[in-house]
Amino acid sequence: MKAESKDIRKWWMIFSHFPPEPYGLWRSYLLAACITLILFSLSAFVAYRMQGACTELTFLGKTSVCKSQNEYREGLLKKEEENKEAARERSRQLKEIRLNRNDKLFGQSWTWFESELAQLEKVEKSDKYKLPSIGRGSLSLIGIILLSLLFYAFLSRIVALHAKSTFRHRRLSEIDGGSTRDWAIPHILIAIVLTVPVLLSELSTSVLAKEKTWFGYDSFCVTPAAFVIKCIGFVAFGFVAAAPFTTLWRLSRTEYIPDPAWQAKDGKFGAERYVEFLQTWALWLILAPSALGIFLFRYAAAMENVFSPVRLLYGVGVGIVIFLIVIRLIRNAVILRFKCRQVLANHDTGKTDRPPVDPTIGFLGTDWWKLPATISVSLASLWALLEFLGLSKIIADIAQKMP
Repeated sequence: MKAESKDIRKWWMIFSHFPPEPYGLWRSYLLAACITLILFSLSAFVAYRMQGACTELTFLGKTSVCKSQNEYREGLLKKEEENKEAARERSRQLKEIRLNRNDKLFGQSWTWFESELAQLEKVEKSDKYKLPSIGRGSLSLIGIILLSLLFYAFLSRIVALHAKSTFRHRRLSEIDGGSTRDWAIPHILIAIVLTVPVLLSELSTSVLAKEKTWFGYDSFCVTPAAFVIKCIGFVAFGFVAAAPFTTLWRLSRTEYIPDPAWQAKDGKFGAERYVEFLQTWALWLILAPSALGIFLFRYAAAMENVFSPVRLLYGVGVGIVIFLIVIRLIRNAVILRFKCRQVLANHDTGKTDRPPVDPTIGFLGTDWWKLPATISVSLASLWALLEFLGLSKIIADIAQKMP
């Protein structure tokens, strides 16, 4: 046991298998993670081979939509160049005014002049519609994929370790066992729900949109082959992201709800740890994605000129899966409460026999409206905290400074 605890502290623990995560699910995660990295790297390689060592990408797509996208982008570039030329002319005029005492604007404060010149300089350096280089685009995307793979690996390990300390050894062996079908079907279905909105977003913004402003090396009209490989990579990544959700889905089965024990040591029918597990993951699954959603909302608002709102479909699949899992966790707490009340009703309590406490009060509250109220207050507090700390504004500022 000591050796096992020592191994858990090593850095590669996030890639190790911990019951009650099914062993087959863990192997599926590793396989999907390797395929994801290979496909996204191959997408970048294909784009490099087809585009060459150009500093700026060129359109290789030959469809009518690609022609419309290129014409629309050229119009935006022309308008942007006109704005730059107007800004340069205005800057020249302001600099002349500062040297001409006879000009009526000479009396303006130096702060006003500096502010105007700074705004004009920002317009002159604007390159919102310039296509990025292959190296920059591929490295940023592969970096995001790597961080995402590490995040989902870490999340899977945390769920498994928390469950390991929550469930009894008898139940732990039952959960870790079972047929492949017990975890494979939920895993496939969750991966589909996570992947379909992403593919629809890619199809809408890259293949169907005629007025597209945001391009990359893997856009359909820039490098069609790289785009197809990237979409297959998203399918593989869907199975990676589905791994921790599959474990939570299995752990939220009603058959794993503990039977209330009157004389349990915790004084809460022996279900205190189980309810803590339900409460912890229900709240985390609500608050953590909500914080990320706030960041993405501010990012999209700051990038409104080049960011398509359809990209927000990326979060639809995750939202559906999280909603269903949270509902299952709350359902289990409600069922446990009814079980505890049934035990209380059937038990003949004596004068000196102190009844156990309802373990679900801290999670569900005493009235039906307390849990929704707690969730609403938590979300409002999260929004206020992020705004107070200025974290979401930092995301927006970074987006505005991106070329």
